[in-house]
Amino acid sequence: MEITEVFEFYRTEFIPAYSDLVGFLLKKPRQVLTEQENALSHISQYFNPVLPSEKREENLKKSYSHLVRVTLDCYKLLLVQINKELELIYVDDKKRTFALNISEEEFLIKYNKLRKTAQEARNIELVNMGNDPLVAIEEYKKAIKIGKELFEKIDKDKLRKLDGFRRIITSKGVIISFILGLVVGLITDCIWSLMTP
Repeated sequence: MEITEVFEFYRTEFIPAYSDLVGFLLKKPRQVLTEQENALSHISQYFNPVLPSEKREENLKKSYSHLVRVTLDCYKLLLVQINKELELIYVDDKKRTFALNISEEEFLIKYNKLRKTAQEARNIELVNMGNDPLVAIEEYKKAIKIGKELFEKIDKDKLRKLDGFRRIITSKGVIISFILGLVVGLITDCIWSLMTP
């Protein structure tokens, strides 16, 4: 393995995965930072002139392995978060009906495709564990692409209005229940007062 391969992977695979994840979460997950630190530690040992060449090569391979692992983790974390947010739409028929810029049927089809692709990516990852995790990375990218396409179809303004409308309805229900309870209590008290001497 050459050092240029490690840095090429860093630029072409890790950086896009990492920037997508941080851009979506708006924070840097600790797990990712730890793996980055591990990769950097091994890279620094590769340049350590005191180490014999076989140890330096071993550190280069370990650095590459950490970069692959952290890239895979970035895509998996991103996919989990995308699924978590899309699932809020999936399980809520009102949100599917009123807050999407595509038909409900199309959303359900694409969401199920997202989940199937994510499962396929996970299966590929498990089958290739210790062999070639890059195959799984490509499958995770496909799932994330589907998720991003679905995200673009969510009308945030309609979603916000629907949530506001639900809060108003809930508040009105609580107020009406309180008033009805108060009225029933007063009527019951009056009837009780009339029935007892």
